Formats: sequence, structure tokens, C-alpha cells
Amino acid sequence: MRTLRWALTTAVIFVVGAVGCTGPTAAVPVLPDIDNVAVIVIDNFQGVPAAPPQTLPSANCPYSPEDVNVVGDQGAGDDLPAGVSHGSVVYSLLTKQLDVTPGLRRAVARPRADYGLDATGIGDVTAWSYDGSEVVLVAMDHDRSATGDIARRLRSLAEAMQQSKVGFKRFVLNMSFVIAPCNVPQWLDSIGRFDVEATLDAYQRLIDGQPGLRRFQAALDVLVHDVAGRRDRILRGDPADPLAVIRRRVAISEFYGEIVKQNEPPVRSRIATDPLKDTLANNMNVAGRRVIPVGAAGNGVLLPAGGEVPLRRIQFRFPFAPAIWNTVASASAGVKDQGPRAFYSNSGEVMLDGNEVVGSARVQGTSFAAPRLSAKQAAYLLTGGAANCNGHLPTLGYADSDALAGTTWNDLLLGAAITAYCRDFVVRPTYP
Repeated sequence: MRTLRWALTTAVIFVVGAVGCTGPTAAVPVLPDIDNVAVIVIDNFQGVPAAPPQTLPSANCPYSPEDVNVVGDQGAGDDLPAGVSHGSVVYSLLTKQLDVTPGLRRAVARPRADYGLDATGIGDVTAWSYDGSEVVLVAMDHDRSATGDIARRLRSLAEAMQQSKVGFKRFVLNMSFVIAPCNVPQWLDSIGRFDVEATLDAYQRLIDGQPGLRRFQAALDVLVHDVAGRRDRILRGDPADPLAVIRRRVAISEFYGEIVKQNEPPVRSRIATDPLKDTLANNMNVAGRRVIPVGAAGNGVLLPAGGEVPLRRIQFRFPFAPAIWNTVASASAGVKDQGPRAFYSNSGEVMLDGNEVVGSARVQGTSFAAPRLSAKQAAYLLTGGAANCNGHLPTLGYADSDALAGTTWNDLLLGAAITAYCRDFVVRPTYP
């Protein structure tokens, strides 16, 4: 349950009198509890992602758009220019959001060791100052690692940054990706739902529907004609397979598409036992830390359509994992900053603008709504905001995905979400 079983009371100290005064003195609140904040962008920062290692059948992996991208094919983001990594766009957008946050001033980043950023897989670091405290934006490359590895690295990073020379106890985690089994065909096979012909048809429909993927047609033809070996080849999931890009693009639709096919329990079970979910629930808001994870709701799935249209897009009234987890505040995408919800976006708790510009290209997706919420959460934590607000952990995370019925993700505009679930988000004296 998101609703906490205990209450955290915030004490506000007032100056109630002064020597020499004969009349009543107005109460003067103490300045807000300002402290350092680290915003961690967990994403794919490689223009050409490294081939992922072979993983256990039980492992889940993050899926972020790469190569030729189309809204919905991976569940977050789309249409990135060639050679531009998904993570770099998310990081750039968060940088711009923090640049325009009142009170923040760009600063020269310290040596990485001062922040506790000696681990491998850490990319860019950008710094701001605020009334004697520091805000840092950190790129953490997930490199298609299994979520268990991401969870281990995240635990180590939070501990190292907390114990560093600067010292961080407040974190925002931006996760503009969705998760699914690293090998979806193996997962389908394990629940008796794998079908070779259906998989090949899904590959062909994806290529037919996206001109940029036609370069994979020859490799698909070879697979189709390998009648004796194609089943084993698909199930093997070799990262070096010429069709690995197609397989990854189909994976999200195959996995979450089982919900459309009235087969939700195996999907729910798979994401409910993820090691990253366990880490966010049990290892982040400990040792005095305040951690608010933010997740992109996802861009639906593409499933076979009738007639000449190879695929149809289906939105969901709930977010994909990790955004669906109770420990994560989910961001859906609006057509504009005031909505309505974009045609590709799953529902989430808070709806923000899903548009961004990269060079001359316009991109859109829930990937780009999440950073806007992350920047707001960072400003909130900076001046003493709690990781929980009004009994909801994390702040603005009001939906309870553990409840099988009655839970709704309402795509609230930020102002409406604040009014309903965390008035302290705006009444706090945030900016000096």
C-alpha cells in the first residue's frame, strides 16, 4: 500500500516574542530545511547500445528506444535522430528544466570523487547551487543490464553519494523506460503461450509498418525459411542475432499485449517480483534518505490490426512497470502542458507535456513527461519536502497498484495533483 501506516509529524518552530515589545508578535516560521539533492537519470546513454549479455530466463530488462524509433514500439519515447541516445535526450531535457527552476544557479561540478561518483557506468554530471546547497544531475547508464544488476548498482550509488564529501540524502530517480522479461519468447513459452507463426507475423507487421525497419527484411526472410531451426533461434534470443532489434521492439507489445488477450495474471506476477521493485521499496528511503522515484507511464503497445494497416496502437488505463509500482510516481504524457492525454500515452498519476525538440526533430513520449515531474520533485526535496506527503509514498504517488480493483491513475495535471495529494508541494517557501 502507498498509504503509510505511520505518520510523520513536521515541527514548525516559531519566534513568539521579543524583548521590549508590549504587544503580540506575529509568528515567524524558521527557514525551510534546505539540503543537497541528487537527480539520477537511469537510462541508455549509448548511441549504439552495447549488445546485452545473455541473461537468466527469470531476468527482466529495461527497454528504451534505440535505432529507428516509433511512438509505442518500446513503451517510452520515439523518433530520435540517428546516433542520438535516448538517455542523452532525457538528460538534456532535465538540464533545461533545472536551469529554469527559480533559485538554482549553474555551478562548476566538483571532482567526481567529491560526489561519490567513482563507479563505472556514470556519465555526465551537471551541478547547480542553491543557498549554500548543491543540486547535481547524474547520468547512470543502464546499458540494457538486467534489473537485478541495475538495483545493485543503484544501492551502491546511493550509499556512496550519501557518504561522499558533499553528502546527499535526497534523491530523485528518473526512469524513462519500461521493463519486461529480457527474453519475452522464453517467458511466453514458459506459460504455454509461445507461437512461432504469431511471432514471425509480429516481426513482419512491424517491418511493414515502419519504413525505417525494412533493412531487416532479408534477415527475416532467412528466419522464415529456416523451418527446422527458427523456433530454437527465436527462443535463444542471441543478442548478436541480426533480428535482435526487431525482437526487442516487439517484446513490449508481446509482454503487455497479454493483458489485451485477457491473460493479465502472468504479467502482473512477473513485474511484481522484480529485484528493482524490491530495492525501491526496501533500500532507498532508509538511513535518513529521502528518495522519490519517477517513472514514464509508457506508450502503449502495437498489436495486429485488420485491413491494410499492419498495427494498431492500444493505450492502457494504467502505467507499465516500473511506473506502476507503488514506490514510483508515474508520469503520463499530454499533447501539451495542459493536456489532453496524448494518443500514445498510458495513464499515470500526473500528466505533463510529452513533447521535446532534438535538433530539427520533434520527439514525443512519456519519456519526456517524466523529466518534467522529476525536476519539480527535486525542487520540492531541496527545500525540505518529504519523500511522502499527506500519507502518500512517494509524494504525488497516490494510486495503489496492489489493489486489484478500485485503483485509478487519473492523469491529473500537476496543479490538480498538488491540490488533491500534497498542498505542501506549493505552500512550502521553496525559493529564496
